[in-house]
Amino acid sequence: MIFGVWSKESPLAFRLIEEKKLQKNGLKKGTGQNFAFYYLPETVQTSLKRYSGVFEDRQAGRTLLIQGDIFGTEGWPFVQAAGKHSAAREHFWQNPDNVLRNLNGHFAGAIYDGKNHKLTLFRDHFGVEPLYYYQDSVGDVYFGSNPLFLLKIGFFPREINFKGLHTYLLFNYIPLEDTIVAGVKKVNPGHLVEFEGDHAGSRRYWYLSFEWNETRTEEETAAELVDLLKDAVRIRIENGKIKPGAFLSGGMDSSSVVGLSSQFLSQQLHTFSFRCKGESYDESHYAQFMSDAYRTKHHLVEFPP
Repeated sequence: MIFGVWSKESPLAFRLIEEKKLQKNGLKKGTGQNFAFYYLPETVQTSLKRYSGVFEDRQAGRTLLIQGDIFGTEGWPFVQAAGKHSAAREHFWQNPDNVLRNLNGHFAGAIYDGKNHKLTLFRDHFGVEPLYYYQDSVGDVYFGSNPLFLLKIGFFPREINFKGLHTYLLFNYIPLEDTIVAGVKKVNPGHLVEFEGDHAGSRRYWYLSFEWNETRTEEETAAELVDLLKDAVRIRIENGKIKPGAFLSGGMDSSSVVGLSSQFLSQQLHTFSFRCKGESYDESHYAQFMSDAYRTKHHLVEFPP
């Protein structure tokens, strides 16, 4: 978990949470003149096995606060290098769009530029990692990966956003930057939100491309898709932070993930599915068929209609 406060004008020490409360929750703290942040380190966050950390360039007055999982050679080693080696550091600080665009994984965080007094919030390409923020009437910004933690702070009123509530009742989720709490917003997937002086704005750093390559055959495109799916499954299994399991409905998506996972696992994969007791809604036999085909340890949960 990460949490931070950015003040437009005044130092923030008098507005921060009591140190004892932070220590009870295992949170670590860092501060700048107009910026304060808290994070739950990986060594503390054992139940989730997710990375949270901070990388600082104190000489230049810059801070990177980030959480999530990043895979491959462009992962955490590069992010860590941004705080240690001049070439990587300058590349990251000067062009975060390009670095974030090429990261493989799910992540969210903040970049604070103390010299220019600028805060940049960012979120991964598909919005897997959550990141929320609130800007008050004087321009101060509160952000965090856990909306309940933001509410507990008590720096803004707990009021319902009825537009967000209406949207949720229609679609069972709230799209884009809206939330159910008035004034609290989400950073959109693949976007940066920048605060500098009186300016605040959101912009996209990553686009999903639908460009068609006319020189590529259907067979080549299909082979590339399979390779990408294999790689996506493999890097998550080989990451080794969690014991792998999979939801299995028996449909194309979940069956593909289970089938590919079986190629990279030495132990039996645990699969999970739900069954509605109404006959017309019961598709559990498809899931059982795929479980038998790939010899998974299948767990079936019944749900009465």
